[in-house]
Amino acid sequence: AHTPQTDLKHVVEGKSRGELERLLADARALEEAGVFSIVVELADMNVTKKITETVSVPTIGIGAGPHADGQVLVLDDLVGWTDFSKFPKGRPPKFLGSGWDRSSPNACVKQYIKKVRDGSFPSEAESYSVMKD
Repeated sequence: AHTPQTDLKHVVEGKSRGELERLLADARALEEAGVFSIVVELADMNVTKKITETVSVPTIGIGAGPHADGQVLVLDDLVGWTDFSKFPKGRPPKFLGSGWDRSSPNACVKQYIKKVRDGSFPSEAESYSVMKD
């Protein structure tokens, strides 16, 4: 399921066993269709883990926890250029983390790369764990 970036709702996927099964079926279908990778966006971190374990293509997470094969963020969000006052909670989503060096875009991106490479981003605190059953 794809939720475009223009959707400001930011609804986390994978809240139930049924959603997990649907997302796994979608991931398998994408793999069978011949994709080279799968982007998992705004998902329960355990759903991301299960998808990553299930498919043979790389998974790329954005707001999907630490268990994807790779990570990505929108540059404007990371460096602080996005106006989050228009979003439902009026602030950045927790998956962006905090404590970024925003003295310059270059410094911020270098810090992001370091944290992704050393495994400290995203942490569990910057991830969603919402599955109920």
